[in-house]
Amino acid sequence: MLNAEVKAPDFAFPKKVATDSEKNLKTAIKNGDEQGIVRSIIDLTLAKSVVSENNIPEMLKQIKTIIDEPSSSSQLKAMLNLVSADIYKSIYDNNKWTYNRRNLPLEPLPADYTEWSGEQFRQVIKDYAVKAVADKEELNKTPITDFRSVITIEKNTEYLFPALLDFVAYNAIELVDEIEDKDAMLPLRWLCGADFFISSDFSNKTENADIIADIFKSLIELKTPGSSSYILADIKRIKWMEGHIKYDERGGKVRELLLDIYNKYKDNEDCALAILAIDVNGDDIDANQVIYDALQQYSKKFPNSIYKQKIAELRNCLTRK
Repeated sequence: MLNAEVKAPDFAFPKKVATDSEKNLKTAIKNGDEQGIVRSIIDLTLAKSVVSENNIPEMLKQIKTIIDEPSSSSQLKAMLNLVSADIYKSIYDNNKWTYNRRNLPLEPLPADYTEWSGEQFRQVIKDYAVKAVADKEELNKTPITDFRSVITIEKNTEYLFPALLDFVAYNAIELVDEIEDKDAMLPLRWLCGADFFISSDFSNKTENADIIADIFKSLIELKTPGSSSYILADIKRIKWMEGHIKYDERGGKVRELLLDIYNKYKDNEDCALAILAIDVNGDDIDANQVIYDALQQYSKKFPNSIYKQKIAELRNCLTRK
C-alpha cells in the first residue's frame, strides 16, 4: 500500500500563472521583446482557460489588439495569428457537434463565437492561418532560432527548418488540413514536379486545398533548390497530395516523383528523406528493386548518414518481400 499524503488540488496555481504571465506580457510589450510577448500570451491563454473558459474571449481580444498594433512586426503578427487560429480550432473541436448542426450564412459573424456555426469557425481558422503566412518573404529571412524560447526545435534539425516561415507554414498547413473535407479529392494533375507546380495555377473546388497548395508554393519558391529545407518542403507537398488523390488514380506517380527528388539531389545527404517517404507495401517487384538499388547506392555514398538505421530497416523490409 502506498503511504502518501493526499493533497487537495491547487486551484490557485493557474491564477498565479495567469498573474505572472500578465506581468511578463506587460514587461515584454514595454521592452519590445517579441519572443516574450508570444510566450506570455501562450502561458496566459492556457492559464486563464484552465481557470474559466469565460476568459477566452478576453484573451482573443487582447491578442487581436497586439496583432493590429502598427508597431507589431511581421514575425509577431505571424506567430499571434497562428496562436489565434489554434485557439479557435481548439474551441471548435471541443464542441464540434453543436457548431456543425447550425446552418448559418458566413456573414454576419456573431460577436459571440458560441453562436457560430461550424462553417463560420472553419472560415475564421482559415483566415487566421492565411494571415499567419502573409508576409512570407520576411518570415523566410527570419532564423527560426530567433524564437527559440517559444518554438521547440528538435536536436540537429534546425537546418531542415531554418526559417520562421517553416514553422509558421507547416503549422498553418496542419490547421487547415485538419478542417478539410476529407471526401474532397484532388485531381491527378496536381501530382507533378516542383518546377511545374510553382509555375502553374492549381485552383480546385475546395478552398482549403487551394490555401494549402499556395502555402507549399511559398515554401518551395523561397527555398534554394537542392537545399535540405527545399527537399523537405517538396516531399511534404507530394505526401500531402498523396493523401488527397484517389489511390486507384495515382498509381506509381508518387513513387516516381519521390525517386526523381532522390536522383536530382543525390549529392545531398537529406535526399534519403525522399526514399524513406516511399510506400513499399505494394507487390511491384520491379519498382521495389529500383528502390532497393537506390538504398544500396545511398549507403555506399553516405555510410555514416544520420539516416543510416532507417535506410537499413527499409532495405531489410524490401529483402523480405
